[in-house]
Amino acid sequence: MSTPDHIRGASWTRLLQIPAQFGDGYFVGWVVSREIREPGGKRVAAPVCEWLNAVTTRDLKVRVADTSGWPAGDLEIDIKFVRTADGEVVKTTTGVFTVGGGVTA
Repeated sequence: MSTPDHIRGASWTRLLQIPAQFGDGYFVGWVVSREIREPGGKRVAAPVCEWLNAVTTRDLKVRVADTSGWPAGDLEIDIKFVRTADGEVVKTTTGVFTVGGGVTA
């Protein structure tokens, strides 16, 4: 296994910066869906997402407070944005990160 990006049991937080091609406020009124899964498809978590600034929608904080039940190894995440007005969908590419086991419970 490679060097882990995250140690199981620690809170997991990432900041997603929205690409410049989407102007300030572009994602106002959109619903954000997200999942972390094992490569085989088993769901591990549904992180909490919140905009750092709900007016500009430039930076999205993605967080899971308790990762003690996460398996060691590679996990995948993606995020889907759905515009409530017409159902338009924008998705991120799938990201992969590695979880390592911790010693201290």
